[in-house]
Amino acid sequence: MSRTYAKVLVLEDDVEQRRELLDLVRRLGYLDPLECGDPDRACRLLDVRDSNKHLLNTPVLSLIDLDMSRAPVTRFSAQDVLKKLRIEQPSCLVLVHSALVDTIDDQQQVYEAHPRAMFASKRHGTEALARRLSALLTGRVADLALEGGVVFHLPSRQRLQRRPEPGTRDHYSHEIAVKLMMGKLADRSVWLGTNTLVQAVCRFRNWLGECGSPVRVESVGHGQYRLLAPEDL
Repeated sequence: MSRTYAKVLVLEDDVEQRRELLDLVRRLGYLDPLECGDPDRACRLLDVRDSNKHLLNTPVLSLIDLDMSRAPVTRFSAQDVLKKLRIEQPSCLVLVHSALVDTIDDQQQVYEAHPRAMFASKRHGTEALARRLSALLTGRVADLALEGGVVFHLPSRQRLQRRPEPGTRDHYSHEIAVKLMMGKLADRSVWLGTNTLVQAVCRFRNWLGECGSPVRVESVGHGQYRLLAPEDL
């Protein structure tokens, strides 16, 4: 199994809770957690670029705690991180995991920063969060399966388990494939803002063709892409 580049941003100021979240993300599969103990570090990580000015950290999912009372005094707040994700990383699913989201008024403040954010109350415990994350990172689209940050072509996997074929790949672990699958499962399109990511979509589309999958990648305009299953065609 090749190592995935799909990342999960974890913003949590409590050291013990952050350690639990990092362990949880790693247990979910082939995912790279981006550890952040305060909003400033989260913003710095999201700003890292390569020599071509392309963003290096484009998480498929972000776990955000709103209460930063245990973090040092910082320039940015958790709300600023949400706004940054909304503007610069619109294809990243955001799950606000906090004790401060139990009322409609609490959630409205989050929606003002990130209208598409989802919620998971800390009061429900780690196991409830684990089930929620597993649901977001696991699912089927026709003959494709998303399992812990990797997209599998199930017929190819079954065939290779019976008889290995050199050069044949039954999985695709690039973050674009993961984001497209997560978007399909959440009934959302995925925004891709650079030519590099569009090229990654083309490579994923080619892999689907090589596998003989009926799933298609469709451009819906304005940099938005989505997966189409046979029943959608």
